[in-house]
This record gives sequence, C-alpha cells and structure tokens, in this order.
Amino acid sequence: MSDRPADEPIVFGTAIEAMRNSLKDSLTPKLRDRLKQAGVDVEKIRPAYPMNTWVDVIRVVAAELHADEPESTRYVALGRRFMRGFVETGVGFAAHQLGKLIGVKRTLMRMGRNFKQASNYLETEVTEVGPRELHLRTFTNQRFLARTTDRTNLVTDYRHGVLQEVLALLGAEGAVEIIDLHVDRQDVTFKVTWK
Repeated sequence: MSDRPADEPIVFGTAIEAMRNSLKDSLTPKLRDRLKQAGVDVEKIRPAYPMNTWVDVIRVVAAELHADEPESTRYVALGRRFMRGFVETGVGFAAHQLGKLIGVKRTLMRMGRNFKQASNYLETEVTEVGPRELHLRTFTNQRFLARTTDRTNLVTDYRHGVLQEVLALLGAEGAVEIIDLHVDRQDVTFKVTWK
C-alpha cells in the first residue's frame, strides 16, 4: 500500500464483520486458517483491508462453502449469504430497518450510499426506468482501477447475489439481471425489477 491509504482501494472492517457473521457454523478451523493466509484474522478485524484482500476472501469463502458449484454460482450464493450477515452488524441492521421503512425503490436508489459504507472505491449510478424497474450500475472509481488486480466476473457475480438478497430481505419478489458488463473496468449494470 502507498503512504497515503486514501489513495488505495479499501474495504472497511464492517464488510469483514458481515462476512464473519454470515459464516456462523461454517467458520471451521480450516476456513479460519485459509482466511488468515488471505490476510484476514476474523477474530481481530482491522478497520480496513486492501480491496485485493477482500477479493481473495470472497474467492476463499466461496470455494470452501460451494466447492461443487460453478464459480459464478458460488459468488452469487456468497453475495446473498453476505447480505444476511450484513444485517446482523450495527450498520447493516440500521440499513435493513430503514429499507423496510422506505421500501424497495428508495432502498435501491440509495445503494450507492450503502456500498460506500463498505468500501472507498465503488461507485454507483441508479437510473429509474419505470415504477418497478431500475438500472443500477456499479464500477470501480477510475483512480483505484489500476490498483486492483481482479479482472474476472467474481465481483460482478458477488454483487448480483447482494442485490438479489436485498430484494429478498425487503420481502420483494423480483429479479436481477446483468444488462451491460465490462469486466476489464469492473463495470456492470444490473436491471432490477420487482412486484
């Protein structure tokens, strides 16, 4: 990392806490060791981690919990599971309660704020297409892009699962589809619809 951490893409400790919460009984000694090797001690969560460490955590946990599934399915499932752990954190609980109060549309319109609570590199643009349809674009801020190493569908699939679970946690029947993807720029647009 550089001398100026604000110039590095980071994930805040609340994301690691949420991941730990989501694991519960699945957090075996073997998985704890694998996470330590990836740079995270779940018993001593730091305030922030490099984004590349976060990607390694996602890869390790998904492989451990969903080894028999295709990679894409692993990451979607982990994104959903992560959100269930996130609502058990102080920040996540407050966000969930607010979401239930303001509804699906306004919650999705605020996703940029929610993602900013977990990282400093992720940008979000939301476009209202219809009364129950939004296009939600997530992308890595250009100033951080060169400092990230992952150029796979991992973060796309993971966020796909996160958004699916947001709908589920709000009690909405809906769908999340990828309608535009630029893996090299970590840039994806999701179409989110609900009833």
